[in-house]
Amino acid sequence: TFSQKQEDLAEAVVETFHTLGGVPRAVVPDCLKSAVLENDGYEPVINPLFQKVMDFYHTVCLPARPKHPKDKALVEGAVNLVYRQILSRLKDKVFVDRKAMLLWWQAVVDKINAAGFQKLPGSRATRFQEIDKPVLKPLPENRFAVISIGAQTVTATGVVYVPQDKTSYSVPYSLQGKKVEILSFADRIEVWYENQRQAVHRRQPQSGQVILNEHRPPDHQKYEDRDNEYEILRCLTLRGSNVVHWVAEMGQRCDHEDQKWRIIHGLIKLADRHTQRIDMVCRLAIRNENWTLKHLRAIIKSGEDIPLTEAEEKNWELSFSGGEVASVEHENVRGPEHYNRQLAQEDRAC
Repeated sequence: TFSQKQEDLAEAVVETFHTLGGVPRAVVPDCLKSAVLENDGYEPVINPLFQKVMDFYHTVCLPARPKHPKDKALVEGAVNLVYRQILSRLKDKVFVDRKAMLLWWQAVVDKINAAGFQKLPGSRATRFQEIDKPVLKPLPENRFAVISIGAQTVTATGVVYVPQDKTSYSVPYSLQGKKVEILSFADRIEVWYENQRQAVHRRQPQSGQVILNEHRPPDHQKYEDRDNEYEILRCLTLRGSNVVHWVAEMGQRCDHEDQKWRIIHGLIKLADRHTQRIDMVCRLAIRNENWTLKHLRAIIKSGEDIPLTEAEEKNWELSFSGGEVASVEHENVRGPEHYNRQLAQEDRAC
C-alpha cells in the first residue's frame, strides 16, 4: 500500500479477499489505528472504515491482543519470510513504475508459495487449495469501494461538510445535533447513523450546498413544493371561472413568482371567508381591471356584488316559473342569436 492510512489498509484488505477468491470467517489484524482504535484485550473498538469493510463482506474483526505476538504467529512468520525472500532482493533492482514492481513481487510470491515444505507434504499453494479455500465464504457481487470515512455532528441547518468536495450535503432534519458517519465513495456520499444509512448524495465538488427537499422540515417542504398552477386549479374547481380569470391576469402582472404565490394564498383565505361571493367579486374586479387584494376587499366591504348576485338569482328563478326573463350579459351566455343562426344553418343543410 501507499501508506498505513485507514483508506490504504481497507483497500489492501479488500484486494486480499478478491485475490484469495473468498472471505475468511474472521480477520486478525495488528493494533494499528487504521484497524483498531482501542483494544483492552476483551472488547476492542474497531476503526469505523475497517468495520464497514467487515460488515460489507460479512466477516468479523478479531484483533490480536497488545503485546501478544503468539495471537498472530503465522503472520509474524510470514513477515519474516517477506523480509528474507522478497525485500532483501529489492536492494539492487530498479523498476520503471509501480506496476512493474508489483508484477515482479507477485512472481516471487507465487514461487515461494509453490516451493515444497521441508517436513510436510505439499506446499503453501496446495495447502491453501485443500484446506483454506473450501471454507472461504463467497465474495459479494460488488466490490467495496469507499474512499474515506469520518464522523461529524450535524449542524443546526441540517447539513454535513465534506472537505474533499468543499460542499455541504443535507441530511434528514431529525438528525440535527446528532453525530453521524460520512462515507465518501468515488461517485457518492453516504451518511449513516446508528448503523443505518440516512442519506445518499451524488458527489458534487465545489457546489457549496446540496440540499434535498425531503430532508427539510415539513413546513419548509410545503413552501418548497408550492405550485401556483395547483393553486389556480384549486380556485377553478372550488371558486368559479371568474376567480381563475382574475388570478391569471394578476399573475401576468407580477414580477416574481413569490409575489404571485402570496397573492394567491391571500385570495384563498378571502374565498374561504366569502365562499358564495368571491366569484362575483372577481367578476367585478375584472370589469374594473384591478388586480389587487385591496380592491377585492373593498368590493366585499361595499357590498357592490350583492345586488348583481341577487338579480342573477331572480332571473334564474323566473326562467323556471314562466315569468319574463331579463337579458343577462355574461361571457358564458350565448344568447338567442347564436341558436337562431344554428337553426338557420341546419335548415339550409336540409
